[in-house]
Amino acid sequence: ILLSLFVAIILDNLELDEDLKKLKQV
Repeated sequence: ILLSLFVAIILDNLELDEDLKKLKQV
């Protein structure tokens, strides 16, 4: 269960990073 939570958090962080990069590019 803990592993799944960590994976979900990591995926969310990656998505947020991508969104931030897109915003910075614009």
